[in-house]
Amino acid sequence: MKKKYYTLGVCLFFLGVVSGYLYFRSEREKEIKLLMTAKSMNDFGPSIEELKKNVLTKGDTLAYEELSIRYFNVNYSKGEFLFYSIIMANKYCYPPAFFNVYRCLTEIFEHNNKVGSIDEKTKELALKYLKEGANLNEYNALNTLSTLYLNGVYVPKDTMLGNILAKRAANLDIGL
Repeated sequence: MKKKYYTLGVCLFFLGVVSGYLYFRSEREKEIKLLMTAKSMNDFGPSIEELKKNVLTKGDTLAYEELSIRYFNVNYSKGEFLFYSIIMANKYCYPPAFFNVYRCLTEIFEHNNKVGSIDEKTKELALKYLKEGANLNEYNALNTLSTLYLNGVYVPKDTMLGNILAKRAANLDIGL
């Protein structure tokens, strides 16, 4: 008889532990979800999830610019921002997105010596987006491509083309 009560007690104990674990896990998941969608007291704008949705479904340039600020100034994954930049460039042909694709693809190689140098295919892809941004008269793309040609980085050195691109950038009214 004692053995039955002991076994029943052990079973109830383990059932309680498992139930408690599952309850606290579900509560933690709810809390994380709430934090991902909630706004802080200092944040009067939309949540990052709302921004992502607006970029993907509407091509919302203001949402994209806000995402850009959050990804490059806060500890979000910059690699994730590459995805949104490609969408805005390819689907919505938004000129700043072309530069940001280049920036995302090259930044890790340019700022982290431990990674090594950029591989040829990634470099070609990055330059393709940068040149398209320059063709669309995107200021940062023009300036960056000009510097690359002037210094012979990623492309053959061509000071004439570099200077032409620099003049095109200088002639843009960027509202500064």
